[in-house]
Amino acid sequence: MKIGAWLRASAVPALLLASLALGDGCEGRPAGGELGRTASPRRYLVRAEVVALPDPSSRARELGLRHEPIDGFVDAQGRVVGMDSMVMLLAIERSLSLEGIAPGSKVEVLLSVDFARGAYRVERLVKLPDSTVLAFGKARPPGDGGGAGR
Repeated sequence: MKIGAWLRASAVPALLLASLALGDGCEGRPAGGELGRTASPRRYLVRAEVVALPDPSSRARELGLRHEPIDGFVDAQGRVVGMDSMVMLLAIERSLSLEGIAPGSKVEVLLSVDFARGAYRVERLVKLPDSTVLAFGKARPPGDGGGAGR
């Protein structure tokens, strides 16, 4: 399904825009980076299901993903707040191949979050086996009885 058609057919656009505007809420294992207000983005290794491929007629190269919670997600103020599972439309590096990727594919992505630029971007994408079981739900940030080491 093309992203435009998928977005028009779902209630996700408002939720997606709200999540990007607020900057709160995705889980994964932090892979480094600085506070969102610095020049360096934060990076998270996240597992997800592809819900929409980039629209070939659009200049923007965006991938629709429903991701697992990100327990260690840090907001723009530098607080570890976690990010619940959600569907997000994410920019994807032009150099990344989507060969063999289709809606329903399970993937692991390196998600870069740069609050200074207002950018959420997929920097790396690896297809996971079809048998991979994903766990969607609420984030459990450290200090909430959860943690990034689940």
